[in-house]
Amino acid sequence: MTNAPAPRPEKSLEANREWWRSIYAQIALLVTIAMLPLGLISVYQTRAVIDSARVASNASLLAQTVAAASSERQVLEMGLGAARGLSGALAVTDTDVCNAQMERFVDTNEAFVFAAFIDATGLMTCSSTGDTMDFSQSESFAEAVSDPRERVSVTEAGRITGQHVVLVSNPIFRDGSLIGFVSLSIPYSAVSRALTQEDGTDHVSFTIGGEILAATVETEMAMSLLPEGYDVDDLIALDDTTFRARSEGGEDRIYAVKRSEDDTSVQLGTWTVESRPVEQSNLQTSVATSFPILMWLTGLGVAMFGMRRLVIRHIAELRSAMRRFALGSRSGNPLEQKSAPLELADAKRAFNRMALLLTDAEARQERDLKDKE
Repeated sequence: MTNAPAPRPEKSLEANREWWRSIYAQIALLVTIAMLPLGLISVYQTRAVIDSARVASNASLLAQTVAAASSERQVLEMGLGAARGLSGALAVTDTDVCNAQMERFVDTNEAFVFAAFIDATGLMTCSSTGDTMDFSQSESFAEAVSDPRERVSVTEAGRITGQHVVLVSNPIFRDGSLIGFVSLSIPYSAVSRALTQEDGTDHVSFTIGGEILAATVETEMAMSLLPEGYDVDDLIALDDTTFRARSEGGEDRIYAVKRSEDDTSVQLGTWTVESRPVEQSNLQTSVATSFPILMWLTGLGVAMFGMRRLVIRHIAELRSAMRRFALGSRSGNPLEQKSAPLELADAKRAFNRMALLLTDAEARQERDLKDKE
């Protein structure tokens, strides 16, 4: 009867290596799964902090936009209120009385440079200067007649005053029928001066028709501050929001949009990105979010390093000693493991004791065999 050939040591060693690699991979997977929730919680909390900071920043930008335009709104509301007051007074007056009232109104109110009444046919029959003019062919007048409501517009050169003025108008009705409009002219400079400006902040106010009503900078500069690719309708649709866009001047800026309560104008506040530290770039946001991930990976690496140093290497040394002993090596020194955990130290002592006992038994058996021969 022939004995089965003993397994080759190389194959046994390779099988042991694969087995330990599998154990090591499983331990690493378990450690990864155990630490993953902590990493996800850290990422979530970091994102929540960033989102909360941005919400607070957006609310602050909208508040600043409203506050900066408050004085300008007061000027416009004063003009609209005056137009409403004159509308009630002019509904029952004739031309001479109307001219006198308009002249007296402008003389007693320094904020206005011109006042007029335009009837429903487009004829200016009454004004603070006594002039008359026909606006029936004007597109803006045709639009006002088709949709009679309070309006605010801008003209760089008024037909009567020749000045850059802001026009406020109010329709007059009698027995439910439109009889005309009261139109008042406010100097553009007076409206623009009412806008307040802070460091790194610019504000532009628009009419619903898209004209620049007021700005903290010159008109040409104000056009370069507007968001590229956005018209007035787009900005109106973004009411009460903030967004980030490239300006017409090619600068990356933050914008806040607020529509007036009377729907006559739109306030636009704009800031450079550098002046708003909370408004981080995508790269900065990614870096802030990646820190928890890096911490998780670092913790995972430390755990794996600790597992290898405290457990795996000691088990590998014990395995190597057992393999050498199984292959017949009896000349080696007792297994020494420095800084081994208590359980592995017990296993080391048990192995050394077993090796010593087996070695002594084999030596006795060999002596007995020699004595018998």
